[in-house]
Amino acid sequence: MRLRGVTVLVVVALAALSAVPAALACRVDTTLDKPIYPPGSAAMITGFASGPGAETARTVRFTWGEGGPLLGEAPVGADGAISYSFTVPTDLATGSHPIYAEAFDASGADITPLPGSMLLIVEAPPVPAASASDEDEQLLRTRVRLSVLASAPASRLPAEREGRTVEPRPAPAPAPSPSVVPQAPVAAAALAAEYRAERLRPKPVSRTPERRLPAAPVTPARGARTTTAQSTAKPATPGPTKREGLLGIAMLFLLLVTAVVCLAAFAWRSRRKLRIEPAATADEIEAELQKILAEEHARRSELVGRN
Repeated sequence: MRLRGVTVLVVVALAALSAVPAALACRVDTTLDKPIYPPGSAAMITGFASGPGAETARTVRFTWGEGGPLLGEAPVGADGAISYSFTVPTDLATGSHPIYAEAFDASGADITPLPGSMLLIVEAPPVPAASASDEDEQLLRTRVRLSVLASAPASRLPAEREGRTVEPRPAPAPAPSPSVVPQAPVAAAALAAEYRAERLRPKPVSRTPERRLPAAPVTPARGARTTTAQSTAKPATPGPTKREGLLGIAMLFLLLVTAVVCLAAFAWRSRRKLRIEPAATADEIEAELQKILAEEHARRSELVGRN
């Protein structure tokens, strides 16, 4: 039975194809300008008609699916060009939607044995994530609403004027707005709970290490006995830098060189003073004495002659 059903379908399809004369057959090739469209965006279909029946084609009809609702019609140019613009419906569900194209002649007869098909993919745009500034603004608005709700009962109390009770005039109801919470007990309780939760939320604790000051030395009273040794903490002094260390080494080297030079000069001078002349002979000593005596005798004779 299944084989017979398939055979019948094939025969019916061949009969439908043979219903269009081969001389009037037209082929429609179309494509979309983008692969993905968000709802409400503009789309364009371009293509061309070809085949023996392209000269008789006057319009091309686009439908949602084969035999589905009509999307629109576009004229066929003299060169067979096809162009059609439309807007993606906002109520169109996300996903894939097939679009079929069929050519018709001047009498309105379908001359397309096999309609052209396209696939329109609809994808919703991504929702932007709430930033920190939006959260702060929302928290500020919540606090403002809470303050308004807290002050509302006091303004509604009756006021006494000259012994008479005067009811306050009802304030006009503001226009509904998505940013305004209705003043209802349930909404007020929810906002109050949110505000209390925000206040009770623990604040971040700074991990900066505390700098402790050295304890002051305790002076024992006169006559009191001290059982434990008291130590005073000295403030930590920063160590020398690299530059200061190099400068100290250079000064130490200069002092060492100066000391070596001074010691060498002192030793050379002492050696010069302590140098001993070689021992003279007896003849030389006697000659030296005779020379001294002669000089002394001549000097005395000169003095006597002058007198």
